[in-house]
Amino acid sequence: IKAACHFCGQAGWYILAPPSVPDASLEKTSESPAMTVLYIAGQQPGTGATAVSAALAVAWSRTGKSVALVKPAFLNGDPTGTTALFAQITGVATDAAPVMASDGQLTPGQMDAIAKEIEALASGVDVVVVDGLPRTDADGGKVAASAQLAQRLGAVVLGVLPYSRAGGTEIARAWRETFGDELRGVVVN
Repeated sequence: IKAACHFCGQAGWYILAPPSVPDASLEKTSESPAMTVLYIAGQQPGTGATAVSAALAVAWSRTGKSVALVKPAFLNGDPTGTTALFAQITGVATDAAPVMASDGQLTPGQMDAIAKEIEALASGVDVVVVDGLPRTDADGGKVAASAQLAQRLGAVVLGVLPYSRAGGTEIARAWRETFGDELRGVVVN
C-alpha cells in the first residue's frame, strides 16, 4: 500500500505481508496463547525501523489493543530518547535499559535478560512490538544478534528496507536467509 509516515508525513510504499500469510498471523490463538511479539528490523541503521515500530504501535493502540513498544538492544548511539518516546506513545514503560550489541553480538546472558523483559511486558498486553537490531551494520556487515534475538523471542519479523531501484530477489533472498520462515514481510521506506 502507499501511505504516509505517521510522524514525518513522508510518503512510501509499505508491503506488510506476502499474500500467503493470513491477516490474522499476529493474533493470539489457542495454539499460541503466551504472547504475540513482532520484531521489526531495519536493513541497516537509519532505514526507519523505529518510525515503523512506533507507527504500528500507535495504529494498534487506536484499534483498542494494548501494546508494549520496546527497544531492548542497540548498535550505537544513545537509545534513551527512543525508550522515553516509546513509553510516552504506549503508556507502557520498562525499567530495563537497552543493551549494546558489541560488534553485532549479544551474549547468552543478555539474550536471556531481554527475553525475560519481553515476557514480563507481554503478560499485560496484546502485542509486543520490538524495535530490533538491524540486519546489517552501517558498513553492510551482518548483525548476527538480530536474527538470534528474534528467534529467541519467538517473534515474527517485519523488515524495513530503504527504497532502491536495484532491489529485488537478491534482497528478498538475503532477508529470508537471515530470518527464515519467521519473516512475514517487508516495508520499503
